[in-house]
Order: sequence, then C-alpha cells, then structure tokens
Amino acid sequence: MEEMKKLNQYFDEDTKLRSSKTVNTYIGNMRLISKKLNIPILKEGVFDFDKLSNTRLLFENDWFKALKIDTQKNYMNGLIACLEIVDKDKYDKSLVLLREKRDTHKNDIVKQYKTSTPSQKQQDNWISMKDLQEVAIPYYEDKIKSLFGKKTKHINMDNQRNLNAYLVCLLYCGKYLPMRRLEYNSTTILNNKEYDKLSSKTDNYLVMGRTKGFFSINRYKTDHKYGGIKLELPNELFMIMKNILKASANNELLFPCLENVNECMKQDKLGLFITEVLKEATNKHLSVNILRNIYTTEMYKETHSLAEREELAKMMGTSVKTQMLCYNKCCKDEIKDDVESEVSDCSV
Repeated sequence: MEEMKKLNQYFDEDTKLRSSKTVNTYIGNMRLISKKLNIPILKEGVFDFDKLSNTRLLFENDWFKALKIDTQKNYMNGLIACLEIVDKDKYDKSLVLLREKRDTHKNDIVKQYKTSTPSQKQQDNWISMKDLQEVAIPYYEDKIKSLFGKKTKHINMDNQRNLNAYLVCLLYCGKYLPMRRLEYNSTTILNNKEYDKLSSKTDNYLVMGRTKGFFSINRYKTDHKYGGIKLELPNELFMIMKNILKASANNELLFPCLENVNECMKQDKLGLFITEVLKEATNKHLSVNILRNIYTTEMYKETHSLAEREELAKMMGTSVKTQMLCYNKCCKDEIKDDVESEVSDCSV
C-alpha cells in the first residue's frame, strides 16, 4: 500500500494551478472535519482519507447537519477536491455521493436567493447608504477633529481607535469606493516610487502620491478569479486620507492593531470592529455582508446594463451572478432567471 503523503504535496504535484490560499483552506477544512468526525490525523499534514471518504459518517454527524447548507456545500467542495487529487478512482463512489449532495445544495441555494428578499435580521438592520453616510461619518469626524492633520508623537489608544473608526466609515459607507470585503485589514502604505519599484505586487497597498492616491488590491478572497484591482481615491477622500495618516500612530499599515501598532488587524477582528463602530453610530447591527447587500441593492437601481453590472462586480471582487443571487435584494430580471452556476463566494 502506498504511504500517504502530506496533502499539500498532492496539490504541488498536480497540473491544475491553485493559489496557496486555496490549498491552505483545503488543508484547514480537512483538519476541522477530521476533528469533528473524531478521525485521527495520521501525522502533520497527512489525513486519513479512507475514513474521511465515509460519506455516511459526514452526513449523519450532528456538527455537519447543524451547518447552513452553503457552509456544508463549501466543506463538501473541499473534500471533493482533496479526494480527487489523492485518488479519484479509489474514492469514486464517495465522490459520486458528495457531488450529488453538493449539487442538491447548490440548487437549494439558488432557489433561496432567487426569492430576492432580505432575511428578518437584515430587514431589522437595513439602512440606506445615504443615511449611513450622513450619520456615521460625521459621528466619528467630530471625535477626531482635534487630531486631524497633526503628526502624532505618542500613541494614544483612544485616539487611534477613533481614527480607525473614522477610516472604517469612509471605506464602508459606500460614499467614495465600492463595497469591498475585509481585505483592507492589511494594507501597506507606499508612495509612487516605492510602489513602482516592487518586483511583484502580491499584497494590498495604499499608494499616496502628492496629489492623487489609489488602492492596489491584490490579495483577497477571489483574487484567483479576478486578479488585481485598482481603486482610485476621489480627490476629497485623498485629502482626508492624507490627514488621517499624518495623525495615525503608524504609517506602515492602514489598520494598525490597537494592541500592537506594528501588526495589522486580523480580518475577523476588522469585521467585528466595523460592526462595533457602526453599531455605536447608528444602533444597527451592520456586518460587511449586509453592507454589501445594501450597496448592491441600491447600485442595481442605477446600473441596468450587463456591462455596468460586470464593472461593479469586478470592483467589489465578485461576479454578476453572485451579486444577483446573494447580494441584490430587490431586482428580478432576465439575468437572474438564467443563473445556474455555483455561488461559492457569497460569504464574506
């Protein structure tokens, strides 16, 4: 019997190109599934796929059954990819069962999102982009007026939090830029010369020139599909950003961690921080996901052609089909009726 190799070795030897982030996600999923199903990991990075391929063990597990169907689908996609690459012939029967259940879930997800109605929780927390901008931005602007444009000498955590909160409002209230996910959490600030000297642009950058600036977004959830994105800063936002960065405790990263200004804020912490910041200003529970719902719904009232919607989707790091199925909560038209593809990137 051939000895099992580390899972990442199977992917390294495969001809199909996958990003390191995708492979790491698969490995993390296999580690979690093994733990939940009480399947011992043979050794670091080596999984017992003979047991992981037991679909009954997975489908009848209480942890798995309690997951939302789109989360179940994502775990099954990962398991399918791993079984195929390890030994698709050996695990053929399991793959058939996994694909059948996965495809059933995909169809259920399409039906669910085609209703195009917000959940009750979304309805309770819905707020227009205009109202959000008029409430949240001035709320935090008042808190940082005395700091604006002044170079900081000492780190004050309350001041830094308010600067970060103001920045969150500028980036996630839909006034200046398309509604992105959480990839702003780790953004290196460069000038134009520093940016041009980069041999490869694989991270996320805020490039600040003398009169103009832009975000270069290269590392995000769906970067393998859509590549690098350049978001130009409107003039008003550029001037505000210059003053924020001058007052910030750390000019290296856009969101310095409040506990350690030399480290970026983790994405999950940024997600919680956004919700906390907007809750304080609006008394609404606003996650990035519902913000993308609201933003897409409002933009779809103004963008009617497929070309316009494709450009909007690209700037948001997603696809028109995902926007139609996952984010838009009001429009029903011929594009939505034709959607049949997988909606794998609808979560934040």
